[in-house]
Amino acid sequence: MTSWSRGNKNEDKGERLMKKPGLADKAKGAVLKAAGEVEQGLDNVKDKVTGRQKTLKGTDPRPATPRKRSTSSKTSGK
Repeated sequence: MTSWSRGNKNEDKGERLMKKPGLADKAKGAVLKAAGEVEQGLDNVKDKVTGRQKTLKGTDPRPATPRKRSTSSKTSGK
């Protein structure tokens, strides 16, 4: 799981918890949501610095560069 995906998952979980009636759930949800947003933001900064995307918002990704395939395959194809 990428850090962006993990951040998105934490943000969603936090939003669900914040809708529950208990104060402890609301507090935990707020912390998870904030942590998810921070993780996604840090991932966007890393991608901007490394040139993987043009903006810090993460909405303008550059096309992925093709990766070289290794000559030896570890899958048997069965």
